[in-house]
Amino acid sequence: MSLGMICALGSAVCFGTASVLQAVATRATAPGTGSGVDPALLLRAAR
Repeated sequence: MSLGMICALGSAVCFGTASVLQAVATRATAPGTGSGVDPALLLRAAR
């Protein structure tokens, strides 16, 4: 039971950290720099 709670807490911390880092990276890119979605990358990732 306590191992499950520790794992849940750890994953919540990791999820929150990832959200903050993603927001920082999004604000750091200048608009219109071509940093959109790359269709070729999506196709390669789907395979």
